[in-house]
Amino acid sequence: LVSESKLSIGIAAFSEAQQGEIESALDALAAEDPDFATRLEAEYVREEDDQFCGLFVKNLENVQGDERDIILMSVCYAPDAAGRMRMNFGPINQRGGEKRLNVIFSRARHHMVLVSSIRHHQITNDYNDGARALKNFLHYAESLSRGETAMARQVLDGLNPLKRKSLAKESANLLAGQLATALVRRGWQVETGAGQSRFRCDVAVRQPGADRHQLAVLIEGGGSSDVLERFHTRPGILRAFGWQVAVVTAKDWWHEPEAVLERIERLLRREIADLEEEEIEATAEDVEPDFPPPAPSPAAVAPAPPASSGRRFEFTVGNSRKFWAVAQLETSLHIRFGRIGTTGQTQVKTFADEARAAREMAKLIAEKTGKGYTEVV
Repeated sequence: LVSESKLSIGIAAFSEAQQGEIESALDALAAEDPDFATRLEAEYVREEDDQFCGLFVKNLENVQGDERDIILMSVCYAPDAAGRMRMNFGPINQRGGEKRLNVIFSRARHHMVLVSSIRHHQITNDYNDGARALKNFLHYAESLSRGETAMARQVLDGLNPLKRKSLAKESANLLAGQLATALVRRGWQVETGAGQSRFRCDVAVRQPGADRHQLAVLIEGGGSSDVLERFHTRPGILRAFGWQVAVVTAKDWWHEPEAVLERIERLLRREIADLEEEEIEATAEDVEPDFPPPAPSPAAVAPAPPASSGRRFEFTVGNSRKFWAVAQLETSLHIRFGRIGTTGQTQVKTFADEARAAREMAKLIAEKTGKGYTEVV
C-alpha cells in the first residue's frame, strides 16, 4: 500500500545491532522490489526548504535533535532460550538512561509507532530509573493501543510528582475514612484530621465518654512526604504529650484490615506497649504475637550480664514512662527496654570484638540521651 501523505519518517532503534538489522531489512526489500527501492532512495535524500527531512535509521545514542512527523521506535529485547529475561537494556540502564528515552519520546511531531518484542510487566528492575521509564512507556503505549484510556491516564498520572502527591493524599483520606468508620462500629469515638494548622493526625481515637483523645493513627504518606517527620518527629511530639501512636500503611489496611483494627484496639486497651519505631521493628515478633513463641533451646540462651555492668536510662514526659538499659558482656551488648514497672523486651547484639561493642554502646547511649532519656543509678 502506497501512501502519499508526505509525512516524514524516522526510525529509532535501541541499539546499534537493531539499527543494522533494520537497515539490512530495508536493503533486502529494496533489492526485491524496484518500486520500493526508488521510493526508499528518494526518502533517504528528501529535502524541504533546503533542509534534510528524509528517512533516518538511528540508534538510541544518535537520536538527538532529529524530529519527524512519524517516529517508529524499535524495542527488540526478549527472554533467552531458557525463558529468563535479562534486565540489560544497554545505555538505558546507565545513569541518565531515562533522559535518553525522553529524547526519543519527544521526536515525533504527529504520531509514534512502537514495535516491541516484550510487554511492560516483563521489566522487573524498577529500581533503575531508565528501565522503569521504559516499563511505564510500554504500559502507556499498550493501554492506548487497546483503547484503555483510563489506564493510560493513570500511568501518566503516576509519572507526575504533583499528581503522585495528590493521589497519595486522596488515598490517605480514603483510608482514614474507612478506618474511622470501622472503629466507630466497634464503639470508639473517632475524629479525622484532628489537630491545628499543618500538624494533624489522620485519625484520633478515644474511649466513649472520654474528654480527650488517647491514640493517634498516622497513615503512611498521609501527612507529610518527609520520612523523618512522618516516622520520628510527629510520633515523638505526640508521645511527649501523652498520646499513643499507631502507624498504618495502605498495604496493611488493604490486605489485613482486621489485623490493623485489632492492633489499634489492643493499643487503646493498653494490652501492648506503644514502643518507639526502632524498638517495634527490632521486636516485632515479641510485641504482638498471635501465639506464644517457641522456647529457645538452652544453647541459644545468651548468658545474663552482671547487674553492675549495666547502665539504665529513663524517659518520663507526659504520660510516657519508658526505660532503656544496656550492658556489655565481652563482645555482646544486652539491651532491655519497655515501660517503667515492666520487665520489658530484651535484645542482644554481637560484634566482632570488645572494642567495637564498646563503641556501639557509647553510640546508642548518645542517641538515647539525645532523645531526652536521663541516666538513673
